Amino acid sequence: MDGTIYEKPVDPKMHPNCRCKLEIKEIPFEEKNKQINLKFEYQLYQDKYGKDVDINLAKQMEQDSDFEKAMKKSFENEGGYVDDPDDNGGETKYGISDAQYGDKEDIKNIEKDRAKYIYYRDYYTGPGYDDLPDGVREQVFDAGIYKGPPTVTRILQKESGAKVDGHIGPETISKIEEMNIPELSKRLFYAFNEDNESVIKRYPAKSKYRKGWHNRNKRMTVEH
Repeated sequence: MDGTIYEKPVDPKMHPNCRCKLEIKEIPFEEKNKQINLKFEYQLYQDKYGKDVDINLAKQMEQDSDFEKAMKKSFENEGGYVDDPDDNGGETKYGISDAQYGDKEDIKNIEKDRAKYIYYRDYYTGPGYDDLPDGVREQVFDAGIYKGPPTVTRILQKESGAKVDGHIGPETISKIEEMNIPELSKRLFYAFNEDNESVIKRYPAKSKYRKGWHNRNKRMTVEH
């Protein structure tokens, strides 16, 4: 309202029960159309990647060719739906387990795009693996899927001579870049296998995974 008093409404844009002139600001067509398009785009991303999608992160993922290559290999390693009683992760699909995500996801019916987004958010950019150099990025990411990023990060830091604090930062990256990457990859291969053996020692029923873990580790190692 602009405070101007009228004896009676004199403009169709005035409220019929008010003598004050209402200022109605119309949204320009271009802006309105932009808002509609953004809402539609967000709905598309929700439908594809999940209701909790960060659209900017999803767009970043779609442009990340390094992740795409790594994810393709890891999907091949993980396979589809499995419900193995000896796996304390419970039912698993594409590597997404009930133990980790059962309270949020319908594991048996989870879509591949949704699994991909979870991996990018929680196993790739989350722990900082996207900052790792070629040669160990895919290896570390893949190991993080079945071992968990905290364990893999500490192994990586130990083998690269960085401070073992479980967080990848400038110091860890610097230490890795100082190393011969194929040599570091080889060291990670042995370290991951050693960790696998420690898991089997604690949980003997997991010995049936030994060969599969070893072969998976070998496939992801540079110049294996």
